[in-house]
Amino acid sequence: MTFKQRHRIDEKTGCWIWLGTIAPNGYGHKCINGKVTTAHRAYYIYFRGPVQAGSHIDHRCRNTRCVNPDHLEEVTPSENLRRGRQGKLSADDVATIRSRYAAGGTTYRKLAAEFGISNMHVSNIINLLKNRDVKLP
Repeated sequence: MTFKQRHRIDEKTGCWIWLGTIAPNGYGHKCINGKVTTAHRAYYIYFRGPVQAGSHIDHRCRNTRCVNPDHLEEVTPSENLRRGRQGKLSADDVATIRSRYAAGGTTYRKLAAEFGISNMHVSNIINLLKNRDVKLP
């Protein structure tokens, strides 16, 4: 794997701030061997090793531009969703997102913009927790 580091260190937080391309959702993107991935995932794999299929890499520091492997943790998709939602959405918000999407006439993108979250976050709310016994705060 060809890997070039592109970050600066924030002395105050210890975050390694990604200096490359940033997607609209706030996450850095990195191209390795012709394949685009998130920068934090690429750093995690480079410094920590392979990620299990289906796992997500979570920013414990909550900074989506951080690529410091000490701030990253491999988690299940549902744990990543739970952590990402904390402080952003209430249980009522989640229920509203699900019911409005189920009723039709809206998109992930519109819901994401309205609730201040990413399209992937909306997708996870609608799909990952569907028919699962997950306790929402």
